[in-house]
Amino acid sequence: MIQPLSAEKFAVELYEAYQLDPQGNNWTYLPYGPFSTQSEFLNWLRLVEDETDPVFFAIINKTMRKAVGVASFLRINPQDGTIEVGHLNFSPLLQKTTEATEAMFLMMKWAFENGYRRRQLRLPPGLLPIYPWVQLR
Repeated sequence: MIQPLSAEKFAVELYEAYQLDPQGNNWTYLPYGPFSTQSEFLNWLRLVEDETDPVFFAIINKTMRKAVGVASFLRINPQDGTIEVGHLNFSPLLQKTTEATEAMFLMMKWAFENGYRRRQLRLPPGLLPIYPWVQLR
């Protein structure tokens, strides 16, 4: 399940989930993080939660009923019918799970239902083992 990112609603859950990656490997290819303190993380969430490009979402584990990762739509171009999914940060609780696959499916479904004809996903090669649903041509 995905929900619009809310700092107030998801900061604690996401911070705790990301702490399960003590080496901070999830942040390797992102232009921000890892965050040393929960306060620092909360400040970043507040900064991005109302952005219009990228638009961030929390990915919710249905069983735990907690946020366990984030993803965003970015490079949103309705005129050309293109949209990209990025800023993927799947905590260890989300990696290689059906919730991860479902979140990507729901984002793709939304994009196509809203007139986007092309959805892009860019991942550095080092992240491919974390996202087994990505198939290379």
